Amino acid sequence: MEQIVSGEKTYEFRKYDIGRDVERIWFFTNAPVESIQCVCEIEPARTRNPEDFPLEEDGVGNREFNERDEEWVRYDFAYKILAVWKLERGVGMEELRGHGVKELKRSVDVPRAVLNGVDWRRGERVR
Repeated sequence: MEQIVSGEKTYEFRKYDIGRDVERIWFFTNAPVESIQCVCEIEPARTRNPEDFPLEEDGVGNREFNERDEEWVRYDFAYKILAVWKLERGVGMEELRGHGVKELKRSVDVPRAVLNGVDWRRGERVR
């Protein structure tokens, strides 16, 4: 998360397509914070398919993605980070559990009730 906030990381890499309609990724910060602290606005995925241009090599992991580095096998989707917002108040596990989230993994769909209850644009835009 620090690399995203600082701008060192310009893309979020995933092994799967999170969908063209997804405009934001909500990031859960593990212990000791254990809450959603940041929201990133993203572009639709770029892939390694011939119709997609290589990524600009201006961030952590971009060159490895382009070169299909062996440690990046299956990380076929790159989401450009357009903006990063630090939430005014974090969304903790207790609140998430109250909306049906049993556990948090690397990725989880945030329940609509949580999304509607958090005005993420009132937070501080850090990038």
